[in-house]
Amino acid sequence: MKKFRAISVAFVGFQAAIPNARAGLTLYQPDLNPILRASGFQSYPLATDSSGDVYTVTGTSTSDRLLEITASGQVLTISQAVGSVVGTNAKMTFGFGGNLFVTSNGAILEFSPGDGTRSEFFSGAQDGDAAVAYDPSRQILWVSNSGPTNNDIIGLNVNRYVVETIKNASFGGYGMALDKSGNLILMTATGVIESINPATQSISQIADLTSTLPNADIRSLAIDPNTGNLFFSDQYGGPDPSIAAFNGLYEISPDGSGLKLIASGFNGQMAFGASSAGNGRLSIYLGDPENYQLFEVQSVAGSVPEPSTFALFGVGLLGIAAARKLKR
Repeated sequence: MKKFRAISVAFVGFQAAIPNARAGLTLYQPDLNPILRASGFQSYPLATDSSGDVYTVTGTSTSDRLLEITASGQVLTISQAVGSVVGTNAKMTFGFGGNLFVTSNGAILEFSPGDGTRSEFFSGAQDGDAAVAYDPSRQILWVSNSGPTNNDIIGLNVNRYVVETIKNASFGGYGMALDKSGNLILMTATGVIESINPATQSISQIADLTSTLPNADIRSLAIDPNTGNLFFSDQYGGPDPSIAAFNGLYEISPDGSGLKLIASGFNGQMAFGASSAGNGRLSIYLGDPENYQLFEVQSVAGSVPEPSTFALFGVGLLGIAAARKLKR
């Protein structure tokens, strides 16, 4: 039951028809299409479900909320007064039983999307930038920058116990996701990407971008479930003009090759996720906190028209109907 939810704004996705809705946003890939999913709030940790609904926390004060933004553009309040316990660099993922798990300073919080209830799932040594990734096949919630050394990756089971520890594996690892093979992909703030096999605890380096993106500050990572490509956000650019951008979104292949700039013009450290919406179409969900906007960036192939396209189509139909009426 979703009795707790309150509709704050209805169908805000139609704001995409407003000409200045994407002011300052630049897309560098012709096969991607930005749509303004919602606006009017900040977006810090972010998670998406299989239906394309986005969940996010709007800030760090007691008045900030946990929201659900549906695929149709409705903004629903899931839980009130959560901002003071969720930091600006927190991470969020779905886990056991479809609940949301959010990192906080020294704790992992569990939210029920159904009724908005909140509880503390785990309390232990971890920093507020820790990343989380859920492995449904092994029923384990992985948490970076935790454990006895504060640089371990710990695995928690549904009973809230630490059942696995990968020691000294995540120094500065603030972006983490699970690939199709079940390996943990970890990205450090400085731009080192590693693949970790949880079964053997072996670690292999995918790429080192520290010279390509100097002074990087990378804290968000998502994986395309279709191709395995990695997406990450960086607050700083690099010396190569083709990939230099302040607050840019980047894509790199699973083997660490083909780094390219996808988008820029955001303001603040982005939070995002990626999901497949069927027919091979990818959607990337981007929280742009300081511009108070939430975007959905779709791959063009098989994508649905933007709301503005729908509006133009409707105007066109009305025009045709009017013309036919005049001819009679």
